[in-house]
Amino acid sequence: MRVLILFVDMVRANLLHVNNTTRVQTPLDGFLKELGGTNYTNCFSSAPDTGRALGVFLSGLSASENGCDNRVRYPRFFLKSNDNLFDAFKKQGYKCDFYLHQHHILPESVMQQNIVLEERLEDFCKNIELQEKHLLFCDIPTYHTVFDNEGFSLASEKKANKTLTQHLEIVFQHFDKDDFDDIYIFSDHGFKFSYEMLLHKITNKPYLLLNEDRTNILMFHRKKGENKLGQITTLCGLEDIHQYIKMNNLHANYTPVENRPYIIVEDHLHFKQRYSNIQIWALVQENEIYIRTFDEAWLLERKTSQLLNKKVNNNYDICIAKESLSFAEVLEILEAKITSNSHNICVDTAQKCVPKSTWYKIANILKDSIMSLPYGR
Repeated sequence: MRVLILFVDMVRANLLHVNNTTRVQTPLDGFLKELGGTNYTNCFSSAPDTGRALGVFLSGLSASENGCDNRVRYPRFFLKSNDNLFDAFKKQGYKCDFYLHQHHILPESVMQQNIVLEERLEDFCKNIELQEKHLLFCDIPTYHTVFDNEGFSLASEKKANKTLTQHLEIVFQHFDKDDFDDIYIFSDHGFKFSYEMLLHKITNKPYLLLNEDRTNILMFHRKKGENKLGQITTLCGLEDIHQYIKMNNLHANYTPVENRPYIIVEDHLHFKQRYSNIQIWALVQENEIYIRTFDEAWLLERKTSQLLNKKVNNNYDICIAKESLSFAEVLEILEAKITSNSHNICVDTAQKCVPKSTWYKIANILKDSIMSLPYGR
């Protein structure tokens, strides 16, 4: 079998028309529709940052279990599992090729395989001669990189979406989509616009950190021969993607989750790259999200992110405690001087982006804040 896995860092699923029909169609929407396959509209990241999310994807285990339980604990150095997804492909005789821009996201055992670092995506594709059993993994952080350079504004999102789509199209200029038995495209987490973070802070709504903006992720799967885009609305997570790939391509025993009652999400309350404890949790259900810190709890309607006055069931906390060691034990994690080698290297044309000035980014925040008001649209 031939398998293609495309990792698109930070793509926010609820900004895509294929996930949210109230949104205008984007270039990425058009790309997915033309590619054909199945879009999982109800897929969530239990650990909404790159290091932890990739740990979950590679191991099939929660962040509490796999060693990548903190924003700076990347798989290359902290993933405990010896049976990560890509080593499993290697053991079954697959030729494995990796296009990588973020050096820290794959385990050390995988880094000993055929890794191409920081080369042009087009050149990587040109040099690949597909074998009968072949895995290709491409790390394409373009979407994230554009935001890093230009700020988290509405204008940046449009540019990021367009540029990412152009890079995805490069892959299929060199390969026919039916060259692969299975194609998977997934993101690790979403993001917040700068004006959203500002409004959350002004209105004192820390719980909005874990609404669908950052937790709902892109999950797409195409089987050979599929040309129409369908969708599955079953609640699922990164752990399920891991098991689903193993079932499809490595003949592993796995019963696909049907009617999963909830997804547990755990996160930090800040985005600084430092070693700190998990401080906020969410229990994502079909129609509601229960969010809590150590001291407060909220129940939100998923579609609107509005607070509900509905009585909260104590079982919510019991469910979180079952899957989050940090919540179950309420451990005090000591500050540790661990430096992250995290960096996003621009790919291809994104390298030409010149980081904008701080004043430019502030201007975009103010513009977006005004546009978000009822009279601004």
